[in-house]
Order: sequence, then C-alpha cells, then structure tokens
Amino acid sequence: PIWEPTKKERKSELQFLTNREIETLEYLAKGFTPRKVADALHISYETVRSHQKNIYKKLHVNSLMEAVVVFRG
Repeated sequence: PIWEPTKKERKSELQFLTNREIETLEYLAKGFTPRKVADALHISYETVRSHQKNIYKKLHVNSLMEAVVVFRG
C-alpha cells in the first residue's frame, strides 16, 4: 500500500473496535483458537471469524500476530 500506518496510529485505531471485538482479541491474544473463543463467548465460530476480519481491517494488519502486537502496545 501507498500509506502504511505507524504503530501509534494503529494503536489509536483500537478505539474503533467494538466491545465484542476487543473480547475476541483478548482471547485470541491469550492463545485461544477461534473455536475455543466461540465456546468461551457463547457465539458461533463464524461470528468469531467475522470479528477477526473486522479487527484486522480496523487495525490495518494482516495477521493475528500483528493484531496482538498492536493490542498489547
């Protein structure tokens, strides 16, 4: 991409995550698989995957590892 957000800019994007997306990211950051996150939050696997995609888009990242780095600051 032409424009690549800085770490600080990505961190500020956390404010745009929904509470459920933050909960999902917290579990994923702890090493839960998407299926385990679904069980823990009592939602479907597909919903977890949808949250993941939204998280990546909002944080301008391409992987869970990148999202966790931004999340943990």
